Amino acid sequence: MVRFLLLILCIVGGIGCTGADSAQATPPVTASHATVAIADRPVLRIRTSLGGVSPEQRAAIVARRLQELLARGVPPRRIVSRKAGKNAELLYGSTLLLTVTPQEARAQNSSAASLAALWGHRLRALLSTPLLTVDRRQVTVPLGETRAISFGGLLRCPDTVTGEQGIVSLDLDGARRRAVIRGLQRGSTRLVFARGDASITVDVSVRPYAGRIPSGAECFVTGNPALPDLVARMARAAVRDALALEPGAWSHVGAPATKRGVHAGRALRVSVPVRLAGDGYLPVTGDVPVTVRNLRLPRAGEPGLFYSNDPEQVEGYGTLFLGRLTTDQPVRLLYHHQNKMGRAFALSVDVINPGDEPARLHVVEGQGKPHPDPLRVGHEAAREFLKHHRAGMGYISVLPPRSRVTIVHHVLRPWHVGSGLFGLRQLEGTTGCLVQVKADDPRSPFVRAPDGDEPLSETVFQSAVKPIAASYEAGGRWTFIRLGSAFKAGASRLSEDGFGDYGVTYEMALTLSNPEEETRKVGLIFEAASGAARGVFLIDGKVVETKTLSAHQELVLATYSLPPGAKRKVHVTTLPLSGSAYPARLVLRSLPATVSVRPGTLLRPH
Repeated sequence: MVRFLLLILCIVGGIGCTGADSAQATPPVTASHATVAIADRPVLRIRTSLGGVSPEQRAAIVARRLQELLARGVPPRRIVSRKAGKNAELLYGSTLLLTVTPQEARAQNSSAASLAALWGHRLRALLSTPLLTVDRRQVTVPLGETRAISFGGLLRCPDTVTGEQGIVSLDLDGARRRAVIRGLQRGSTRLVFARGDASITVDVSVRPYAGRIPSGAECFVTGNPALPDLVARMARAAVRDALALEPGAWSHVGAPATKRGVHAGRALRVSVPVRLAGDGYLPVTGDVPVTVRNLRLPRAGEPGLFYSNDPEQVEGYGTLFLGRLTTDQPVRLLYHHQNKMGRAFALSVDVINPGDEPARLHVVEGQGKPHPDPLRVGHEAAREFLKHHRAGMGYISVLPPRSRVTIVHHVLRPWHVGSGLFGLRQLEGTTGCLVQVKADDPRSPFVRAPDGDEPLSETVFQSAVKPIAASYEAGGRWTFIRLGSAFKAGASRLSEDGFGDYGVTYEMALTLSNPEEETRKVGLIFEAASGAARGVFLIDGKVVETKTLSAHQELVLATYSLPPGAKRKVHVTTLPLSGSAYPARLVLRSLPATVSVRPGTLLRPH
């Protein structure tokens, strides 16, 4: 019996009992049918007996020895093979695991040394493999969505999980070696996946998206054509209106890559890049396809005038103007205000739909960039308006019931001026929309939107167009056309000309003739009759601008060479410019043939 025990010790090596078990998880080592397996993966199979010990017993002894050495924390790299005479030995550190005899090697069509080396390689490879692995240790799951993680390692897949805390739910799929995590509520948690003594953690954060990007958008413009800048701005505005942002999230809506205009009656499709983000939110990026349609609108009648310039110098917050639109008549809005508060304020124009049905609004823009020079700002506003008005270029805004849209927003620094001219036409809606010009706190707006019961401003006038017919015969008395009117006081002030005709377009049909027997040169001249002024004119459809003129300076706008007996029609559109000193004058007169006078020439005082 003693000799038998000594033989077994020679086969498997000495069995020590020193060293405490390590708390580190170790892979399960099993023996069945003379096969040693690690985590159900076969490593070696013994086919022959040795010293009266069967293959099954030898496999069981190897498995037990592996378990003990692994529990003691002996690293797998210390598994080696060596020759021992005709035999080969497989050692784990200083401990003999197994003796490979020539008989065992022949049974497996190998040599003793090769078979021992092969088994050693398999053991090192498997025992060096982590028990559990996961492809991601940190996972962000969108609220209401799922994300999958995949497992690896010796144990293939965990069979238990803890740590959901109501933030996530789990679906463990052992066959596919993965877990599907669903985000239930906003928050963070640490999931512990385990199988036996082995475990692995995954940190999960559930966050909502910063918002939702629409699958598409649509906007409507007018003009023949609608220019690329308007198309791009309206496409971006349509996307902004269609975004659904979470509280505290922000958006960046980029410019379309396509820079094209669109002709009346046609449509254009552009792509607008969008990014949504915010603290605690998942970012969202994408491109929104926008269809831009250029509508042909039926011809409108002559517009009325909404005049917002009283007071011109703003010293406090509040509503500066309030008017009501109708579907019967378009209006032209003029606003021109200077900041006299001593601190910045927001100057805005809102259109409010107080009714229970949607309203559609056609807007023709004309605004200047805020600046301390009132002549400059008023000039820019008039120039932009006349260009857009001539082409009918604008956009259509849809106002849902009981909503408002801001069509102008300036932040005016002290002494800066905000000025604009807008064409407004309500196309649909049974209730007239309200137009509110207001000065408000730029950081914490508080000026209340009207509900429809407030009194309207008195500076609402019936017509914003003044037709004029004039003629001039070469060599005859000069023809003078007055532009604008002097400010009036008292009750007579509440009329278009009582406020100087600012915002009123002068549509002038001029007839030039030459009754003489030689060619004559006729000039169309702008005179700053009341003080420093600028002018913007459409002369036969061409935009002509002046620089700032001092009082009584005269500038040639156009010249015409009239042969004997010739007659010529000229159409001029202009309007008194906010910030400039009006009334001013247009003069039709003959020019001396001996002097070089061309458009842009300043004439000497006469």
